[in-house]
Amino acid sequence: MIDLSAGSTLFQLLPVYKCFSDITILELNDGCVWDMEKWVNGEEDAYDWAHAVKVLKELGGCSDNWKEMENDLRSRVKRILKCDLTNENPTDPVILEKADCLINFYVLGAVCKDIDDYSRKLKRMSSMLKKGGCLLLSGAFHCSFYAVNEDNFSFLDYREEDLRKIFKDNGYHIELMETTEKGSCVTFIHYEHIFVVCAIKETDD
Repeated sequence: MIDLSAGSTLFQLLPVYKCFSDITILELNDGCVWDMEKWVNGEEDAYDWAHAVKVLKELGGCSDNWKEMENDLRSRVKRILKCDLTNENPTDPVILEKADCLINFYVLGAVCKDIDDYSRKLKRMSSMLKKGGCLLLSGAFHCSFYAVNEDNFSFLDYREEDLRKIFKDNGYHIELMETTEKGSCVTFIHYEHIFVVCAIKETDD
């Protein structure tokens, strides 16, 4: 499995990691690579993800002791690499074996300037996935910006119809798409709906 998600986060792995014995974590910048390496190495100043397990327990998706889960997940992470979706090989110079599953949470909308760019970067990302493999993608529709401290950063504003066409054009069959309307009053990000997609890659590269 390959995970390419926004920031040095683990929450998206916790519900599914036990299905995979070989996990690759990709990050977009050196800082996130270092953060994940600290966690994998069990360093004292690594981020503590125990709160994420607590949330999963409340949702009924987790019943394990966090320390056991943490050590189990660490043992399955085989590599942490920097990734650049502007390159034909996003992990250049490393060539990864194609994965059975690829997770991408909240990345593409933040790094793409328009719909065509989104399609190109999804295609490059898909080169790391086997034919018949599963892509789990999450993002936001009609999102205009997100804020870090006092700085605002642009986010690609696109619709469900745009995403469905991109998947079709890149040889995917959508097994599941669920959307949820924004229900919180947070102000650091502006969007109308969040979505999660499970799609199967039906073509070879």
